[in-house]
Amino acid sequence: MSAMHEEFVRQGNWLFKNRSLLPLLVLIVCYGYYVFNIYIEDPFYQTISNYCPSYKYGCLLISLVGVAIRVYTIGYAPAGTSGRNTAKQIADELNTTGIYSIIRHPLYFGNYLMSLGIVLLPRSITLTVIFTLIFWLYYERIMYAEEDFLRHKFGQDFLNWSTRVPTFLPRRITGRATSLPFSWKKVLRQEKMEFGLFF
Repeated sequence: MSAMHEEFVRQGNWLFKNRSLLPLLVLIVCYGYYVFNIYIEDPFYQTISNYCPSYKYGCLLISLVGVAIRVYTIGYAPAGTSGRNTAKQIADELNTTGIYSIIRHPLYFGNYLMSLGIVLLPRSITLTVIFTLIFWLYYERIMYAEEDFLRHKFGQDFLNWSTRVPTFLPRRITGRATSLPFSWKKVLRQEKMEFGLFF
């Protein structure tokens, strides 16, 4: 293994342990910026608000789609996978059906949409671009470390799956059906923090 590979894995594992920090920081910064624009009555902001009164509902819809993706992913995930563990990587089996047959990291894609809805509220293109770049740099390392773990644990099965399924942006909306039942209990147990932050 190269030194760069080891460094990426090390950084990814550290970020994995602290992966709840970014959404919280995004929430604080963007909500603060949103409130600041309202209180100073920025003319451009108020003009756009008058012409697009339903804009904030569109932002809410984007965040809700992200929530739905997380709920769907966790509700159908096998035990020992897609958890909120932070101490180390855990995967009792390789998820290749359901949403994992469409995208390899659906939870992080859901995180992006949840946060994007909040980031879009201030109507700042600059803020949206900066957030997207930071999000990608932040989660790229985490995904790298996770996939390194999965490759070592599941070998050729992981390689076969990863060549068929895109990393982050889905190319289709249908995939292989899962045989597992949906579990609301698992969703509520794991997502209580996200629900608390966004609702």
